[in-house]
Order: sequence, then structure tokens, then C-alpha cells
Amino acid sequence: MKRRWSFAQTLALIVVALGALLAVFPFYWMFSAATRLSSEVLGIPPRLDIGSALLTNLETLVGKGFLLAAWNSAFIALTTTALTVLVSSMAGFAFTQYRFGAREPLFAFFLVTLIVPPQVTIVPLFQLMAGQNPLGLNLLGTPWAIILPALSNSFAIFFCRQTFQKYPPELSDAARVDGANEWQVYWQVAMPSVRSSLAALSVFVFLGQWNSFFLPLIMNGNNDAGRTLPLAISALIGENSVDYGALIAGTALSVLPVLVFFLFAQRLFVSGALSGSVKG
Repeated sequence: MKRRWSFAQTLALIVVALGALLAVFPFYWMFSAATRLSSEVLGIPPRLDIGSALLTNLETLVGKGFLLAAWNSAFIALTTTALTVLVSSMAGFAFTQYRFGAREPLFAFFLVTLIVPPQVTIVPLFQLMAGQNPLGLNLLGTPWAIILPALSNSFAIFFCRQTFQKYPPELSDAARVDGANEWQVYWQVAMPSVRSSLAALSVFVFLGQWNSFFLPLIMNGNNDAGRTLPLAISALIGENSVDYGALIAGTALSVLPVLVFFLFAQRLFVSGALSGSVKG
């Protein structure tokens, strides 16, 4: 039987379609402008077809060290994501599965740090990375000066605690009865049970680190070889001129991997985000 659409349903469909078009159009314009020279990007009226200057813009990006910056961003984002998920999940597991005297005050301390702006802690972090640490290591200009401060992620710890509050402790007890040690209980029993939530957390952490500008700017110093993608893209803005074609091409290339990944992982991302934020 053929379905009949009411006027309200048709109107709602039109509104949703227009909203989707408005959401997608900036991405289309960005990828279209990435194939044009700077003079064509600024042309009036704007053109929306595909240009012929993509290779020229890519050559400009390669000459500006864009490939190295992309490698730096990928290494820093992936390493930070893996270590943050590991550290935060261990903390969240401990906060929910073990009882110790300082558990609640310690978790309250982590919650308080969520309201502290990162600019407040940047000076002591810079001093720590500059060599004022117990090991006396000067990490400025290296990826670890960006990775290590990012591991203290209060939001990730809070997220993991909320996730593990739904984890049944009976599973851990059964594993211990079968002879599993505490690491095996955490890694082989608890972690697989919350993998969808941890996948959502991984997306949050990866996006934050991939797009991070402030911390890499401070910790990288004048080390051009250690630039990340946001720093490399900002370097395309000259003092007297801007190559808009190369600038938009670099922005499009930096957005493309994240966009493709999210399109493939959106179902897991949404389900994991909801399961990690709602208790019950």
C-alpha cells in the first residue's frame, strides 16, 4: 500500500533537507575552494565547481612541510588517545571497583580541575617540560611535551568512572574465583565490557588533540620540524599576503581523515557516548 504523506510530514521533511543542505554546503565549498588559486577563491561571484589548481596547492603544502606536520599530528593524536584511554580507564575502574579512604576526595579533586582554564596551568606545565622535573629532562620541541600533559585528562577520568559504574562487579568476582589477577580482571574482563564507551572517548580525545593549537604552540617553540597540522596551517598566513588556495587545501586535508572516520564510526560513537553519560 502506497504511503501518503501529510502536509506536516512533508513540511518537516523539507525543513530537515534544508538543514542538512546548510550543514553540508560549507564542506562542499571548502573542498571546491581547495582546487582553486587564491585569486579564484576571492572571486565574485563565488564559483562552486571544481577547479584545476589542486596539484599547485598540494605542491605548496609539501614545500611548507605539510607532510611532516601531518605525521607529527597523527603520531601525537594517536599516542595521546591510546595512553589517555589506558590511564583514564584504569582510574575509572579503580574509582568504582575498589574502596579506599581517599577515593571520594580524590575524585572530587578531579572534578574541581574541570573548571580550571588550561591557560592557568600552562606556565607550570611549561616549566616541567623545560627541565624543572625530577628527571631534569628538557622535552620542549619534542612530541612528548605535548603528549604527557594531555594524559591528565579529568574529563576522560570522569567519563570512565561513569562508564564503569554500570559494570557489574560480579564479573570481576567470578574472574578472581577462576584465578585471574587484578590486571587480568581489568584487561580481559572489564575492558571488553565497556569497549563501545571507550571508543566514544577515543573519538573525543583524538579530535581534541588533532585540532589542538594552544598547547603545541607553547611547547613546540621554534622547532619547525615539530609542527603539528594546526601550526603548519597557521604558518601559511604570511605577514603581507595569504595563499588562500593552499590554506583552504591544507584545512580540507586536515578535516578529511576525521570526517571519514566519524562517518564510519558514528553509530558506535553515539551509542558509546550515550552509554557513558547515563547511569542506570
